[in-house]
Amino acid sequence: YLVFNVTGNPGLAEYYRPFLLSLRDNLSSDAPSRDVEFDIYCRTLSGFETEKLASKERNGSNGAPDKGVGPPFGLESQIGHTVTALKTLVSDLSGDGKELRIILIGHSVGAYMIMEIISKLRRDMAVDEMERKSDHTFPNVVGGICLFPTVTHLAQSSSGRVLEPLCLIPYFPFLVHCLVKLLTMLLPYAALLYLVQFVTRMPLAAAEITTTFLASPNGVYQALYMARDEIRQITIDKWDSDIWGAAHPACTPRPKLFFYFGEQDHWVANEARDQLIAARAYSGAEGEEWKPRMEIDCKGIPHGFVIRHSEEVASKVAEWI
Repeated sequence: YLVFNVTGNPGLAEYYRPFLLSLRDNLSSDAPSRDVEFDIYCRTLSGFETEKLASKERNGSNGAPDKGVGPPFGLESQIGHTVTALKTLVSDLSGDGKELRIILIGHSVGAYMIMEIISKLRRDMAVDEMERKSDHTFPNVVGGICLFPTVTHLAQSSSGRVLEPLCLIPYFPFLVHCLVKLLTMLLPYAALLYLVQFVTRMPLAAAEITTTFLASPNGVYQALYMARDEIRQITIDKWDSDIWGAAHPACTPRPKLFFYFGEQDHWVANEARDQLIAARAYSGAEGEEWKPRMEIDCKGIPHGFVIRHSEEVASKVAEWI
């Protein structure tokens, strides 16, 4: 199996290292008894690359197809880059002839991205079948796990209501980017790190990643530019039964979907969450086994679980895998 993690925004893979290491440990403890192997992969989203993290993000992990085009990248571009990276990785890992099954994990906007990736791959497969092409090999996505997912009505959330009017200000992402650039030029790294820790109360490791992100060439600009797209595009439930599932089987088996929502998530409106669960989730009734499993956290885990709650969420994800 390939477990392919798609980050939220900011899209730095380093935030997810403790979570994915814990997930690896959970899966490794059970894998020998099941005779399966797991590869776990995560990439920094395009435009979020930092000099300090560059050595850990090499080997083409950016996956951006539009060479010569620089950041910032919009949400659709990020989805396209991620599909390209996934296909490249699948091609590399499939060389020994083994069947490779893929489980996508998406956090926050990453959940929206993996839903769109599944949709795009299934559309492309359908077109190939209609045109009777046999020379294309598509990633075999068997599951999708959406963590604290922002998949509908982002602007209705408490943070979305704050962000939406700011996105209407002309050049807002660029102006904030310039202000942060000025701050990082005036403050040495140690002082900036202290300020980040003091304001956010993050553990040292997470504060270091955040400080590096703030000092990166395009990180803040990229985050706000992408957030503006998120507000505009993450609105209604846009997927049909080919993604959500249906009682009748499909020609190509649909991936199993799992959703883990926060009890009080400032990026997910409770009403939007509850409506999605009512419309799409498996309720336990007979004949609904094909529906996605959706669960609301009851432990008080916040939206940014990777900062302090990686082990708890990794344990839940391992159960689903």
